[in-house]
Amino acid sequence: MNRFKYTELFFLLSIHLVYSQPNISKIDCIQGIWQNIPGNINYQNEIRLIINKGKKQLFIYYDKEKVKSTFCVYEHQIGFTNSLPSSNEILRKDIIDNGKYFLTIDNIQQKEKYVSDEFSIEPNFGCDNEMYYYSNSGSGSPFDHYKLNKLPDIALDLLISKYKNKFDYYVNGYTKQTHIKISSPKSFFHSTASDSTKRKSYLIKGDKATLLEEKGDWYYVEYKGTKTIKGWIKKADVEILK
Repeated sequence: MNRFKYTELFFLLSIHLVYSQPNISKIDCIQGIWQNIPGNINYQNEIRLIINKGKKQLFIYYDKEKVKSTFCVYEHQIGFTNSLPSSNEILRKDIIDNGKYFLTIDNIQQKEKYVSDEFSIEPNFGCDNEMYYYSNSGSGSPFDHYKLNKLPDIALDLLISKYKNKFDYYVNGYTKQTHIKISSPKSFFHSTASDSTKRKSYLIKGDKATLLEEKGDWYYVEYKGTKTIKGWIKKADVEILK
């Protein structure tokens, strides 16, 4: 199947997603971390990561071939509205959790109304909690996204290096997750918070993981590499990413 037929088929299947989660609001359906699925061959190198938390959105963009020079971060407000604005403004009271049209507001400030250069409205939207899409009437293909369990390491690295002063606000604030980095040459996993339960698997210096629990001198972490590993590692072997 060629690329254009695949995109068309995926779009038709995606329309069904609008009704596949009837018991939750649309804003609840799109909570979490998402990554775009490039729909156009001209944009295959573009990575768009989205973290939605409530009605706030952290948008991360970079080009895979020019990562450092293109990496940038924006904050948006998101929501839905049941009607297209009749003028070049939209009122805050009209932004809801479960409307017909998907709304993105570039201005993160809370205001009573937003003017046209601050927001965009997408009439086509669907979500099933694992994937979501939106597109405007002039778009040849939808903007499809699939859900991630965590931010890719390359995004974490660049957030630390380029936005160090805001890392805790951006990552830990939006995801409610704390990330750690291995600082010792090697840190072994343990089945419990005890030296006697040492396992064969280990992390090496620079590896990053998500902190799940803390007990005494130990952290319980989740590492996602070629496979997902959970276990206890020593606090002395790691540093908290901030």
